[in-house]
Amino acid sequence: MEVPTPPCFQRNPDGSKLVLHSFIASTGVLPGPILVSGNALYGTTQNAGTLQDGSGQGVVYELTPNGNRSTYTVLHTFGQGTDGAYPFFITFGPGGVIYGNAIDGGAHSSGMIFEPTPPANQGGAWTETDLWDFTGSGPDGAQPIGNIAVDSGGSIYGVTYGGGGGAANLGRSLSWCLDALVTNERRKQFFFEKKN
Repeated sequence: MEVPTPPCFQRNPDGSKLVLHSFIASTGVLPGPILVSGNALYGTTQNAGTLQDGSGQGVVYELTPNGNRSTYTVLHTFGQGTDGAYPFFITFGPGGVIYGNAIDGGAHSSGMIFEPTPPANQGGAWTETDLWDFTGSGPDGAQPIGNIAVDSGGSIYGVTYGGGGGAANLGRSLSWCLDALVTNERRKQFFFEKKN
């Protein structure tokens, strides 16, 4: 039997509290921030989730509150090949598109920016689109961490924990921008900020 970790809860205006979901290893643990869209909550867990081989490195989930009968659905489990690992944060972009960052994994094992996409047909599987794989070398950075923001044009903003030029760049964080995917070309702009 799996031991539940701290739950997702609902606090009502009258002060009462309701547990919506208790996180367990097979469906993801170490939950991050949640987002609300309509009657659903969306979020990530930074660890666990079950793949066919019994492993998992985090999930993106949807939680639909309905009193004591809330529905928890894993939309994507990380840890498959060059897939990301340990998703940290998701946000909504224009048109309700979800974007997120994973602090590890990806093609260069330095983290990635991803977009989970709902199925074309109800009941189908969600897919994950890899928008950017951080290389950890040159100005690119590694381990995108913290919240991300998306402007009305679809540009994604965030910071990385490491990388951005090697040992000479210790003590710096890398702010990055992935321009809107207007012409199927991805361009990057980098802004360096000294950490205090």
